[in-house]
Amino acid sequence: WILGACLAMFNLATFTVVGHLVAFGEERGFAPVAAAALVSALLGSTLVSRLAVGVLFRIWGTFRVMLAFSLVQVVGITWLAAAQGYGEMAAAACVVGLGFGGYLPGYALLAASMFPASESGRRTSEIYCFGFLSAGVGSSLGGWLRDARGGYEATFTAIALIAWIAIAVLYSQRGRFLTVERDSDSGATAAASLN
Repeated sequence: WILGACLAMFNLATFTVVGHLVAFGEERGFAPVAAAALVSALLGSTLVSRLAVGVLFRIWGTFRVMLAFSLVQVVGITWLAAAQGYGEMAAAACVVGLGFGGYLPGYALLAASMFPASESGRRTSEIYCFGFLSAGVGSSLGGWLRDARGGYEATFTAIALIAWIAIAVLYSQRGRFLTVERDSDSGATAAASLN
């Protein structure tokens, strides 16, 4: 349940940003086209990390890379909440996108290493179900918080706090995830040597 809860918190934060970044940019005084380009920058930057993450998982391990990209995403959201100028907001949006593109694939790999093959498909889908349900909640929550607080700064600060909590939970479980990953890698190596 820990992976599902962490993915839920990260996706809540990420999809609040994706769903409200244009309006946040307009609130900061940018033209609608310029504000919309912020989302393009965020989503475009996910491609860079998605292409790199497979190699990085193999070199440094899934959990370490997933944790690092999760931290990148949280730093980006925290920066975005405080950003003022357009260049700063665009850079922060790219950082959020890099983090999102890097952390999302790691959950399936960790689930596959944590559960037997007969369960890993179901467990992976449960983890992603939590994540994507919370993505919808995040989009709604972002609008509600904006209306309740009168601006997006408080909204983005609140979701950054939620994502920081998810980082703390993941980090607190690092021993467990690293052990599972190491044991899974040892089993795969032993199976490959038998072939």
